[in-house]
Amino acid sequence: MKKLVLLGMAAFALGACGNNVQEQVEADVDSSTVESSEEVAESSSSEGIVESESSSESVEESPKPVESEESSKESESESSEVESESSEEVTYDDPLEQSAHDVFGEDLRSFNVIEDSGMKDIYVEANIPTNLTANMMKGSFEMDVLDYAEKVKDEEFSNIVYMAYAEATDSYGNDTEAVAGTITLSKETIGKINFEQFSRDNLSTIADNYNMNIGD
Repeated sequence: MKKLVLLGMAAFALGACGNNVQEQVEADVDSSTVESSEEVAESSSSEGIVESESSSESVEESPKPVESEESSKESESESSEVESESSEEVTYDDPLEQSAHDVFGEDLRSFNVIEDSGMKDIYVEANIPTNLTANMMKGSFEMDVLDYAEKVKDEEFSNIVYMAYAEATDSYGNDTEAVAGTITLSKETIGKINFEQFSRDNLSTIADNYNMNIGD
C-alpha cells in the first residue's frame, strides 16, 4: 500500500515538473520570438533609413539632367544665331551696286563706276550660265541687262556698259573664259524705253552698242 502511495506521489511530481519545463520552453520560445521580431523591426527600420538616404541622394542628383538640357538649349540658341548671321544678305550703300547684286546675283563678276570729265559710267561684268543653249544664254543675259536698266533708270549716270563672260575652249583645246559680248545703254536711251511693253528682240536695235558673240 505504501508503495502505491509513493508511486502516485512520484508521478505527480514528475507531472508538475513536466508542466514547469513546458512552461519554461514556451516562455523561451515567446522570448525568442519577441527578440526575433525586434531584430526584424530594427533591420526593417535600418533598411528604411538606408532607402531613405538613397532616395534623398537620388533627389539631390536629379537636377543634373536639367543642367544638360539648359546647356543643350544654349547650344541650339548659339547655333541659331550663327545661322541667322550667315543667312543675312549683304547690303550696299550705293543703290547702283545694290541693284547689280540684286539682278545678277552670284553671276556678277565685278561692278565699277568711273567718273571722268563730267561723265559717270557704270561697268557691269557678269557670267552667263553655260547649262543653256547659245540662244538661251544670250536671251538670259539680255533680260538681266534690261532688268538692271529699269532698276537704275532714275539714278544719276551717263552710260551702262555690260560685259558678258562665258566658258569657252581656246585654240589649243583648253578650257577658258572669254568675253561673250558687250552691250551699252545710255541714260538717254533707257529713258525712252517703255519697259512694260518693250520686246527684248528690239534690244539689238535700240542699244547704243550691241555686240553679242553667241546665239543667232
